[in-house]
Amino acid sequence: MRAVKFFKHPFIIALIPVVAALIGYCWINYRNTCPTIEKNDISQLIAIEERLFSDGIKQGEGPTYIANEALYEDIRNTVDFDLANDKRDVLLGNYFKATNNPLFSHVSMVSAHIANNVPHHGVTYLYGSAGVGKSFIKLPITKIFKQDSCVINLNKAIRTGRKYGSIIEQSPQLYSEQYVLGELPRIKEPASFKLNELLIDCGCETEVSGQWKKVVIFDDLDEIHPESSKLILELVNDFLIKHEQYNPQGFLMVFVIGRPEAFSTWLSDSHHSYVKNFNTFTVKGPGFEYVSDIELMAMNYFMYVRHSKPMKDSVEALKKAFQKKNYLFASSSSNLSNANHSLKRLIENPDYTDAELKEKLFSDYLARNSGSHNRPERREEKGETYEHLLQNIAVKYSDSLDKEGYFEVDISDNIKTLHKPTNKSIDVFGDLSNCKEKTLIFNVQQALEFSGIVNIEPVNDKIKRYRFRPFWVHRFLVEKRNNRS
Repeated sequence: MRAVKFFKHPFIIALIPVVAALIGYCWINYRNTCPTIEKNDISQLIAIEERLFSDGIKQGEGPTYIANEALYEDIRNTVDFDLANDKRDVLLGNYFKATNNPLFSHVSMVSAHIANNVPHHGVTYLYGSAGVGKSFIKLPITKIFKQDSCVINLNKAIRTGRKYGSIIEQSPQLYSEQYVLGELPRIKEPASFKLNELLIDCGCETEVSGQWKKVVIFDDLDEIHPESSKLILELVNDFLIKHEQYNPQGFLMVFVIGRPEAFSTWLSDSHHSYVKNFNTFTVKGPGFEYVSDIELMAMNYFMYVRHSKPMKDSVEALKKAFQKKNYLFASSSSNLSNANHSLKRLIENPDYTDAELKEKLFSDYLARNSGSHNRPERREEKGETYEHLLQNIAVKYSDSLDKEGYFEVDISDNIKTLHKPTNKSIDVFGDLSNCKEKTLIFNVQQALEFSGIVNIEPVNDKIKRYRFRPFWVHRFLVEKRNNRS
């Protein structure tokens, strides 16, 4: 009876709506901070995968193999490993020339201008997705220009930025509040950075002081912070314009190589004038399409990675393994790095299930990008938060794909992800013991760019099109998200 009277007390009755509202508020806050996992439909992803991977490996000998059959045979019969490896470089270069014919026609034109003393000033941007073979493609280019060229690896070069008048610092590129998932070296004092001192230090000056080699190649533009990438492109552009003004009968050609995201900010800025001869090319992979091309894939992996020539039995075994997994060959055919990862795992165990193989390959992709762009590996402390972020992005855009698997992302698009604190992260956010998790908000474009697992196509200065690369990664991430509890 006393309990009944207690709940009929006017004060208690008045308090009930307040308590109910408080419980509702706490529940909503909990749902926002610690949301439940909902299953996501993958039928559209499966349909696109089937369309993209349906062709599989083409049987027989491909045209590029036939055109280079004598070189193949020469490599097989060359006993000296170093000599055979040099010939392997030539053979792989021929595959790249077949898929990048407009680029190499442009390079031949530049070479002819040098040979005929034709005055020329210009800049050429070469961009392509992670692992496609951008760094390899500079080898045949430098061989064409020989002593007339120099190469500047920007990531390594600007780390000694004090020599060029500026301090270099690691600066966040992907972050939420104080929590950083990716950082890249940035030129802290752009106004004081001296490009000419960088050129001199990297061997781009001729024996005559103040005169430059005819061809300068900047590589790894994407391995520095986007602000510094834009600065380098601006300085190179201004340097060429001034060089032509003061030396109109001279010659200076600059190639800049990197992923598309390193160029996008500069190219979308319309408030500047380009040097007169300005060109852009998208670097395409070697174009392995036929069963015969798997031999070169094996040659490249064994000779470049393992420093040994592949045995004939190994090549035949790899041909059989690839023909069982169309999606794997499709993701390796136009990407040199993916091909090496695929070969590594097939040699390790040709009987991996698809699920096992994709787990290992995805780890390989993140590990490769961790070394070049400071994103977390799966095994690292921040690896789980980073992978959950990628999974949430894959889910968010899985219903808005075009027929090729691309989706559009606006510059203002953000995504939430849960962060489970460790001892280190508690130091950043304070005590999160109430929920054990915290909701972080990241910019989607910043997350996808420099991730090493997407293709990028700018639409305008605010919207970009992305596709996970290889495409099976999109479905893989959605399924991982579905399986989280």
